[in-house]
Amino acid sequence: SVLLGGVALTAGPLRSRLELQLGQSALDDLEFHEADEWARSILGRDSDWPDGILLAARAAAGLQDTDRALALLEQVPDVNTPGALAARCEAGDLLIRRHHRLSAAEVQFRRVLAHVPEHRVANDRLAYLLSVASRRWEAIAPRITICRQDNFNPLHLKILAVGEGSFVQPEIVQRFHDGDPDDPSPLLSKAWMALGDQDLQQAEEILRNAVSLSPELAESQSMLGSVLVQAGDDKGFLKWYTQLPEKSREHPGVWTAMGRFASGANQPQVASRCFWEAVKRDPNHHQANYQLGQLLTRLGRDKDAGPFLERSRQINRYTTGVTTAWASERLDELKIVAEVAEELGLVWEAYGWSLWAREKGVEAAEPQEWAVETVRRLAPRLASLDLVRTLDEANPVTRVDLSSMPLPDWSDGPAGRPAGSAIAAVDVKFQDQAVTAGVRFRYLNGGNPEHAGASRMFEMTGGGVAAVDFDQDGWPDLFLPQGGVFDQRGEQQRDVDRLFRNTGAGFEDVTVQAGFHGNGFGQGATVGDFNGDGFPDIVVANIGGNQLWVNNGDGTYSDSSRRAGVAGNRWTSSCLMVDLNADGLPDLYAVNFLSGEDVYTRECNQIRSPDQAEDLGREARGQSGTMRAGVCSPLDFPSSQDRLFLNLGDGRFQDITSESGIQVPRGNGLGIVAADFSGAGRLSLFLANDSVPNFYFVHKGNNGAGLPRFRERAMPLGLAVNQEGRAEACMGVATGDADGDGRLDLYVTNFLNQSNTLYRKLPQREFFSDMTQRSGLHESSISRLGWGTQFIDPDLDGELDLVVTNGHVEASSNSRELYEMPAQYLHNTGGGRFVELSADRVGEFFDKHVLGRGMARLDWNRDGLDDVLISHLDAPVALLTCTSPSHGHFVAIRLRATTTARDAIGTQLTLRVGGRRLYRQQTAGDGFMASNQRQVIFGTGSSTTVGPLEVRWPSGRVDTFKQVPVDGELLLVEGRQPIPVPR
Repeated sequence: SVLLGGVALTAGPLRSRLELQLGQSALDDLEFHEADEWARSILGRDSDWPDGILLAARAAAGLQDTDRALALLEQVPDVNTPGALAARCEAGDLLIRRHHRLSAAEVQFRRVLAHVPEHRVANDRLAYLLSVASRRWEAIAPRITICRQDNFNPLHLKILAVGEGSFVQPEIVQRFHDGDPDDPSPLLSKAWMALGDQDLQQAEEILRNAVSLSPELAESQSMLGSVLVQAGDDKGFLKWYTQLPEKSREHPGVWTAMGRFASGANQPQVASRCFWEAVKRDPNHHQANYQLGQLLTRLGRDKDAGPFLERSRQINRYTTGVTTAWASERLDELKIVAEVAEELGLVWEAYGWSLWAREKGVEAAEPQEWAVETVRRLAPRLASLDLVRTLDEANPVTRVDLSSMPLPDWSDGPAGRPAGSAIAAVDVKFQDQAVTAGVRFRYLNGGNPEHAGASRMFEMTGGGVAAVDFDQDGWPDLFLPQGGVFDQRGEQQRDVDRLFRNTGAGFEDVTVQAGFHGNGFGQGATVGDFNGDGFPDIVVANIGGNQLWVNNGDGTYSDSSRRAGVAGNRWTSSCLMVDLNADGLPDLYAVNFLSGEDVYTRECNQIRSPDQAEDLGREARGQSGTMRAGVCSPLDFPSSQDRLFLNLGDGRFQDITSESGIQVPRGNGLGIVAADFSGAGRLSLFLANDSVPNFYFVHKGNNGAGLPRFRERAMPLGLAVNQEGRAEACMGVATGDADGDGRLDLYVTNFLNQSNTLYRKLPQREFFSDMTQRSGLHESSISRLGWGTQFIDPDLDGELDLVVTNGHVEASSNSRELYEMPAQYLHNTGGGRFVELSADRVGEFFDKHVLGRGMARLDWNRDGLDDVLISHLDAPVALLTCTSPSHGHFVAIRLRATTTARDAIGTQLTLRVGGRRLYRQQTAGDGFMASNQRQVIFGTGSSTTVGPLEVRWPSGRVDTFKQVPVDGELLLVEGRQPIPVPR
């Protein structure tokens, strides 16, 4: 024996250690053959020595003999020693990089964590694998562990915060699937991709395969249950439920799927219990919090609903803030994110965002005292915190116990859902008659004609349309705002807003004669008689100063913007004039969109919804400082506060924004509707917001000074987000009684891969519910980016159909995404069930690919059939005229209030037609940047004897007429008998 460091060693071990050093040196020099020879020599003497096995495995891996390397690593005992742990990690890495076997690699890293739960490398690799497999809920624990060690980059925080979306890169997923076709984990991400393409059938097939391969994999069970609910497959769902492994019930997504099914089966208490169980397991589940809050409110448990609705609102605020901060890297945005995270009980994330902000402040020589203080304050708490994302006390289930509510029991199956209706013979035809009718106008968006798509944010929104009978001859005229050369706004331009007079046989351009000389960059427009002189005035929403054009009563208009005090200097997208305090004078609401120093100048190679921008930027930041260049979303800019102006009656308006209750943060407003949704005689306001929760301002009456007071209630009343609890990129909005129940519903258009949303008014108080899926309106809108929309009844059967204009904001490299898009016609088959009709049935215009934007409803030729006016970015305006050869009878009604504003917005009309009661209301603002003709049309089908007609005026007065004539127009003046209107 010899002495080494004073310790007697046999020649064998000493030689092995020396050869190990030589072998390691060869590895460092990438001399893999030499390293392999040293390893074989060592193992020839000591075949069980872990260090020798590791050297042999590393040499084999360097020689690309991965199978031998893995076999050698498996010989290392599964014990808690550095060598054994290294062997497991190296085996996992080889399975990832060489064999592309996801689940096999997962097993290796979990073996490490069984010995050392906080092992840095194993947690990092496991989090990556689970994210690739779209198993986000399982990935939370390893990511929190990484955060606990301060060994993380901001990407870990981003992935924790983005909600239930997946971390999917198609090429990586396919590589893992090819590496092991029988591995269920890559199938989950393939299912996510299918869901992203809204291919429910493919997603279901993939998930059934995954479940068959591994029934115990909870994420696949959760996703399958959700897909079956979304597809409306009750039978398939019940079979899934009966075969569900008990272990899978620990997954919050499984409980959410059961909650959605119970809710659809009209089992509110069972649904509430299911969503409660989901929140118990995941306090940050968007949909579960939101749906539970909605259900409890409808059950009359408003106090219990509060914590869940508030958490849902805060989660939306958090994810929106993270997306914004991630894109901008602005330190003030990071501060908001950190604060909201702490309010939600996400202490690890609050600490992480603050730590990142502190580091960025140092880099930018802008010390962030708040970040330093937050890190100092939170750091001592972290050591004692459990490795969970959310503090227990922040979970609303700790304050609201619903454990006594019934669990699901579907052994006999619940009541089925309403069946879809077959498409009856529909004879609806439309024809674009703009050219033949003399309407020649094309909106100019200020963009570069050589560039396909918008390069600056304002280039995407387009221009509005308005129907206005400016000369009061009974024929609706047309007003069209113009954009022009953006950098010349405020100056006189050649291309100005246009006014077309309806001659009865067509239109003539009377812009010059009427005195219009607009110099703003036009967006939307609204019509109303602001001074009560009987002649409709026009407000143009501009980027910059808005304009109030006062009708002089002689066929001309005067610009009264400066005197009225309503111009402002914001990006106003839409506006409406409506009497909000019942003093007989229409007030003005200006819907404002975005702001910021560079909102008009930033060049955007791509303009996307937040979800898509997030996908594009998901891998863009492995470290701070890298940019998501060229991709813009509305969340990258500050919002612009809406304004409410009270009509003073002397030609001036008073800004009452702060006093009225509409001053709410983060409203990227595009669309607006004013209507009496509750039937209580007060007008409420629905605001369609882009990429953030919608607003619903409920009228709470006037204060002592006669000012209207509003309270924002979109979240508790079901209008803020979709059924999943997610804000969407909302643009246009239509309102009408879609299902014939005598209540106004709302249809909102959204971005590509976000279905348009039908919010149906419920009988209980002022509640709405997302009924898109059950109304047949989900699939038809997924591959479209919707803008203007209207409820119309062109076949006069008494059922309101839908028309939607579509168009992208950019030319996509994705061959499946259209740039120009056709408009859509959605036929109501009865009871609020819709089917899309093809262009060969409704007219060739619906096969024309365009960039649709604004839309208004009117009957320009006074034949009782609804027509629509549509503006485009890439084509002239379309006057889509209903030319149906056969249709029902109609009653067309114009309204004049006498005790409130003449425009009679909010007047409710109910007409009995046979055994049906048809409900209509005169509303303001619906469409997109639009103002509709002030006329209500009832389709009476084959009935020629109709009545009674009940008219409930905004003043509260009710006029009833026993019988009304069909196939004609009536003027109803409050308190008087109907006046037939001659053509």
